[in-house]
Amino acid sequence: MTRVENLVTLAERMLRDYDIHDPGTAFAEGLDLSIAEAYGVQGHVAHLREARGEWLAGYKIGCVCRGNQRRHGLSHPVYGRLWSTEQYSDDVALSPGDFANLDFLGETSVILANLTPDENGVVTIPKETLGSHQHLQI
Repeated sequence: MTRVENLVTLAERMLRDYDIHDPGTAFAEGLDLSIAEAYGVQGHVAHLREARGEWLAGYKIGCVCRGNQRRHGLSHPVYGRLWSTEQYSDDVALSPGDFANLDFLGETSVILANLTPDENGVVTIPKETLGSHQHLQI
């Protein structure tokens, strides 16, 4: 796997690739980063985005459960920055062409209803009750 020599140069390349809707090209070429290097690149990208007028809107926290952390060789949750240019109002219509590899990831949903166990203690939820929810945790 390819190691990175200069995190600043890599950050510039990754932001440029992101801007033209072609992210991840360095990884497709075999780039391998340690967690510390990945956060270093993320920090440099943050400085570049701030320098061009974007502002930090929030954070995305991931790998919060131990199972996901172990699966990815982590000992803690990870985070990424969310930018002002990535916020949209509720009523906006977005074009899929404005994104690269557009994907929708189902988040955990919880449904609270009058759930009554049967005589065996089993709670049954008809599939049609779930609607568009992809996950159910009780």
